Amino acid sequence: MGKVLQTPRMLRRRDKFPSLQRLGMAVEYFARYVNRHERQHSLDVVLLSVIVRGRGRHVMGEEVHREMGGSVAVTHYGQVHDIITDARGMEIYNVYLDLRNHALPLVPESLRATLSAILPVHPRLLHRLNRRVWIRIDDPGRLAVNLQRIEEEMNSFAPGALEIVQHSFQVFLIDLCRAAQRHGLELSSSQSGTFPTWTEALREKLDREFAAPHDLPALAQEAGVSVAYLCRLFKSYTGKTVVAYLVERRIQAAIWKLREGDEKIISIALACGFNDLAYFNRAFRRIVGTTPSGYRRKIRVSGLVRVRQVRDRR
Repeated sequence: MGKVLQTPRMLRRRDKFPSLQRLGMAVEYFARYVNRHERQHSLDVVLLSVIVRGRGRHVMGEEVHREMGGSVAVTHYGQVHDIITDARGMEIYNVYLDLRNHALPLVPESLRATLSAILPVHPRLLHRLNRRVWIRIDDPGRLAVNLQRIEEEMNSFAPGALEIVQHSFQVFLIDLCRAAQRHGLELSSSQSGTFPTWTEALREKLDREFAAPHDLPALAQEAGVSVAYLCRLFKSYTGKTVVAYLVERRIQAAIWKLREGDEKIISIALACGFNDLAYFNRAFRRIVGTTPSGYRRKIRVSGLVRVRQVRDRR
């Protein structure tokens, strides 16, 4: 008889950590995490694996990445994976984020594009390359200090606990973005070397110039290939068509704008490359599951809940 394949488990962190439902985040610390046997699983939240020290392998299906101290691996919603260690294990902080339903602390304008490349704000904004994003960290101890404080204060009823959590997490995000800007991001696909360089150049161009109009024949001419070949290879590389990738990149930018300010919906649509408000609303609802205004209200409610919790504790 052949080997029986088992469906990977879904670990529901939102059920285990009440702070995920209240605040949209939780921190779990392992002084010595040892896992010698592969048991791939998925999570119902975004996972940031902050590895302070140790070495191992990050397995995602058939894809394998090295892991080491002084790094952060960001695993997208629902991705089947496991981190395998040697006998010495790892010192590791697991940071769980429910970005779909909760706001984040604001970071400076110069870091926001970097943060949007690091954190997946919605499960539907998934493609082949962002299933796992890896960042090298020069001083993991600095991240650990903030995460330790967050873990201590998370379930504290002491005055100012929530403010300390939010401030410490803001500092953590700023340090993470600085590291990404300094060292760049390593994306999940291990097959990038098998594709011509213009595929990644095109993806980066769409990420960078998402609000600009793009024409497939012009993009193909720039790459030196036919339109049909460009479309076929880009979909093999990212898992998305050029048009779908560009629309989702624009929606991602719109999500961040809706989370961060009070700009009018029409202004956000135009700034993100949509010239038709009705099309923007349809695309947003199709991908996110609600209207832009409905999404903004939901995120604001999560922020108001935090304010009420502070008042109640006082």
